[in-house]
Amino acid sequence: MPVFVPTPEVSTTTNQTVPYNRSSRVKKGQVFETKNEMIIELGIKCLQEVFEHRTHKSSTTRYEVLCVNNGCAWRMTARMVGDNGMFHVCFFNDVHTCSRTQLNSNHRQANKKVLGALIKKKFLRANRTYHPRDIVDDINQQFGLSIRYATGWRARWNALDSIRGSPSESFTRLPAYLYNLELTNPGTQTSIRVDTEGRFEECFVALGVAIHTFLQNLQRVLIINAAHLKGPYLGTMFLVVAMDGNNNIVPIAFGVGKSETTDEWTWFLSKLKRCIGEPEGLVFMSDRAASINAAITTIFPNSHHALCCRHLVMNVRSRDARIKVYKTPYWKACKAYTTYVFDRMMNILRVAISDGARLIGGVGVERWSRVYFLAFDSLDHPLTEWAQHKLWKRVGKSVTWTIRGIGYNVWEVHDGGRNANVDMHQHSCECRQWQLSGLRCDHAIAVAKKTKIRDLYSLVDVPYFKAENYKATYIGVIKHVGPPETWQFPDTPLQSVRPPIIKKRRVGRPNVNARRPSRGEGSSLRRCPRCGDHGHKSDTCPLFPASASGSSQRSMLEPHGTIRSDSLYQDFQLIS
Repeated sequence: MPVFVPTPEVSTTTNQTVPYNRSSRVKKGQVFETKNEMIIELGIKCLQEVFEHRTHKSSTTRYEVLCVNNGCAWRMTARMVGDNGMFHVCFFNDVHTCSRTQLNSNHRQANKKVLGALIKKKFLRANRTYHPRDIVDDINQQFGLSIRYATGWRARWNALDSIRGSPSESFTRLPAYLYNLELTNPGTQTSIRVDTEGRFEECFVALGVAIHTFLQNLQRVLIINAAHLKGPYLGTMFLVVAMDGNNNIVPIAFGVGKSETTDEWTWFLSKLKRCIGEPEGLVFMSDRAASINAAITTIFPNSHHALCCRHLVMNVRSRDARIKVYKTPYWKACKAYTTYVFDRMMNILRVAISDGARLIGGVGVERWSRVYFLAFDSLDHPLTEWAQHKLWKRVGKSVTWTIRGIGYNVWEVHDGGRNANVDMHQHSCECRQWQLSGLRCDHAIAVAKKTKIRDLYSLVDVPYFKAENYKATYIGVIKHVGPPETWQFPDTPLQSVRPPIIKKRRVGRPNVNARRPSRGEGSSLRRCPRCGDHGHKSDTCPLFPASASGSSQRSMLEPHGTIRSDSLYQDFQLIS
C-alpha cells in the first residue's frame, strides 16, 4: 500500500489554490527529444510532488494529461514538433486545486520506467550491486511509497537495459560496432556468421594489438577455453589467451557462439588461423573436449595439442575419488623434468589408483607431462619480475653445493642428492630443467657462481622472460570506438544481423553445478573405503566381520595394493 505524505501547506479545501513545492523538471515551452523521455520526466515530477496524473489523450502527435482527482485544474498538453519525434509542452497549468491527499492502492507513476530512470545512475559503475530489496527501501525513504518487490525487480532491469541497450538492439548494432572497432584499432580482424535467415550464429574478434604481441613477443602457446553465458540469449563464449614473460594472461582472440560444438570451434579457429597463421612450434592447451580436439586437428594439423592438467585430474576424480589423497604424486608427475621422477610418481599412481593411472596414460603422456612434452621454443634473443624471483630462489638453493670440472665447459654438481652434469657450452643439464624451461636450473646457476658469472641476464636463454619483451607486450593501445552517434559507416551496406531464436529452457530448477564435465568424465563410482572395491559400503565389507567396529578394529587389516600417505616419498620398490 503506497503512503503519501502531504506537505504542511496543503489545504483540504478543494476550490482554492493549494500551495506546494513545485519542481522544474517539466515546464511550459520545454522540448523533449522523445515522447517517452517526456513521460518519464513527468512521472518523476509526480513522485517528487506527491500526486498522480491520468492520461486524457495520447497519440503519436499529441499527449494530454490531467490530475487524477476530478475537478482539479492541473493540466498539461504537449505536441510533436514536425516529424522528428520531438515533443513540445505547449500548455501547462502547474497549479493544483485539489487537496492531493487521496490514497490509492498503487501509484500510477511508480512504474518500472519511471523508477528505472530514477535509479539509473546507481548502475553506471559496472561492479555495483543494487538488489530489488534495496530499491524498495530507497523509494520508501525518498518518496514515502511502499512499492512491491516485483516492481523493484522490473525497475532494476529497466535501468540496466537503458544503460546496456536491449539484446535485439545490440545484435542490430553489432556489425557497425565491429566495423568501427577495425577502423579505430588497425590490424583488428572481426567476423560474424549468420544462418540462412540472417540470425546470429557466431562472431569472432581479434584485436590488432593482441595479434602483433603474440607473433612478436610471446611464446607459441595458446590456451583455449569456453564459458557459458547467462542472460536472455544463452550461449557460449570462446576465448584464446597466451602467457607473457611475467606469467600473466594475455587475451589474443574471443568470440560468442550458441554452443560448444565441433562446427563452431572449427569456424572460430579458422578465423584465428587467418590472423596468426600456423607458426612453427605452435601449441594449443585445452581440456579433453572432443569438439576442440577435432577442430584443432582440422585447422592446425601441424600444431601440438596439449591437455590442461587441472581438467585432467578432474577426469580422474570421476573414475576414482582417491586421487584427492594422491594428488601430490600426480602433480609431481606433471611437472617432472626427468623420466626418473616421472616414472617413480606414476608407479605410485598405478598401485594406488589403477583406473586413474590408465586414464592419464591412455590420453598420451606427451600431451600433459613436462618431461615428454614434444614442443619447445628455442629462440635466441633486464628480466621480468617472475623470472627474477625464480632465479633468485635457485641461487639460494645452490649455495652449499659442490662443483668440480670434468671436461671442457662440463661440470659435475653435487647437490646432496642425485648429482647432475652441466654442459655450459650446450646449455644443457642432466636434470633437463634448463632445456625445458629456458631458465637456468639450480645446477647451472651453481656452475655460474663457480665461474664468476654474476649477471642474471646471461642466465636466460629465451626472450620471453626478458624485460624488453615484457614491456613490448603492453606497448600497444586498444582504442574505444566511442558512442554510437560518432560511428562511421561504409559506402556499401553492412551485414544485417537478427537475434537468434531463444530456445525454451527446461522445466524446473536449473542445475547449481555450472561446470560441464570434460570428455571421459562421468559420474564417480563409490568405493568401499576399507578394501577399495565397488558394490558395497564399509559396514558390509566382506574383508571385515559384521561386528568389527572402532578405529582399533579397522586398523588391523590394510587393503591389499594400497600405500600409506606417510610413505609416499620414501625410497621403496613398487611392483606394477
